[in-house]
Amino acid sequence: MEAEQATSKDQARVKALRLREAVLLEHASARGNSQKDARLDALVQELRGEASLAFEERWVLLSNYECSRLRRGSAKGEAGALQLQEKAARALLAQFPQQRQPYELFLNCAKTHSDDAQAGRLAGELLGMKGVPITLKREARQVLERSALVGRRLWEVIPQAASFLPTQPVLPTGSPAGLVSPQELARKRLPQVIMYTWSKDDAYSLEAARRLVELVPRDCLVVGVNLDLDCPQARSLGGELPGRQYYDQRGLEGDIARRLFLEKGFTVLITGRRGQILTLRGARNMERLGAFLSQ
Repeated sequence: MEAEQATSKDQARVKALRLREAVLLEHASARGNSQKDARLDALVQELRGEASLAFEERWVLLSNYECSRLRRGSAKGEAGALQLQEKAARALLAQFPQQRQPYELFLNCAKTHSDDAQAGRLAGELLGMKGVPITLKREARQVLERSALVGRRLWEVIPQAASFLPTQPVLPTGSPAGLVSPQELARKRLPQVIMYTWSKDDAYSLEAARRLVELVPRDCLVVGVNLDLDCPQARSLGGELPGRQYYDQRGLEGDIARRLFLEKGFTVLITGRRGQILTLRGARNMERLGAFLSQ
């Protein structure tokens, strides 16, 4: 009996030491030290099958491990990092469907994907899962509805677009004299519209808006949409930003924000020469945006 107890204590001590080693290796990986990554991978594979691991021990081990792999994957470029993030989210969801973090990780894949169709696919899949927190479902629905706007004419989604298009379309609510019909407009070549959102308290959105000047072709029509409630203060900054500025005074509850299912942050909408929406994605990666515009 004493021998069995001693053996049990030894096994518990070994397990604790291996878990401690894994934590230290994960911290080293997080700081950019890749020399021990192979050892970390092997150790986690060993511990993954350890039946004596408590739920909390297994969750901490594997969630931290997947985060360390994501940090390593960031060097593979955006596409590689997104694939790795989706794979990590699916792996964690399979083992820990009661935890919130895997759903957040999966939602982030949809929100940051550069392809609208793929973003919509991921958001739709998330909405079909069981156990998704209500707040995350609401965000996923926004991503899905926003991706569905691609291909629609700008003035069909935002009636206000009629005020800044050089050749105004007739809106469904009336037929003002002198304006061409939507059918005629669809046959005309229009300037590409680059519509971006910004907020006076979002330093990145201000910096990115100013950088648009370097990226946007000269024949494009640029429109800024302010997402602030404090418009007088925002107007003082709007004069420094490219393009015509639109102030709704209701922030994310404003008409344009609701029609485009916008969230806080810098978002860019791009139309084609026929007025169709080509993309409406958050643009935290200005290089990606520049590559899209150059096409």
